Amino acid sequence: MSVTVEYLFNSEVDLASLVNRVNEVVGWGLAPYEGNPSDQYCRFLGMEFTLRSDHGLDDDRDCNFEDYNFIGQLRTPAPDSDLRPIQIEAMALMAFALFRRLDITSGLLTLNVQTRLAHYRVVDDEWYDDVSGKAVQFPGHFGELRSRVSRE
Repeated sequence: MSVTVEYLFNSEVDLASLVNRVNEVVGWGLAPYEGNPSDQYCRFLGMEFTLRSDHGLDDDRDCNFEDYNFIGQLRTPAPDSDLRPIQIEAMALMAFALFRRLDITSGLLTLNVQTRLAHYRVVDDEWYDDVSGKAVQFPGHFGELRSRVSRE
């Protein structure tokens, strides 16, 4: 069984331009998966990371997927399950890096496209999580994210 953590966000640029910026600024090696330019892939901390603009998700309960035009997904298939203890935190760090380096100011962090872990936005020049109702502070934010998983 695979586990996924998603980060949905908006950007004013197209996928190709976003990939170039992410590769340059964040340091990833995103490349078309099996030659498909709409599905960008790389390994990130040993896990499978994809970036797409065609997520096709409909809004569901408190997850407003349709508000976002990009999705980054970090997947751990069964053989990589030993990396799951860092999967949520890795995606939260990725979202923070996009905020700091690419000015991606809002986004939705989910687990298995079902559980809303965080809803980020900027408030008074600080990165803020609407789920906790406070500014994001690391490393404390990691514990808050994990507590949302155990509540489900």
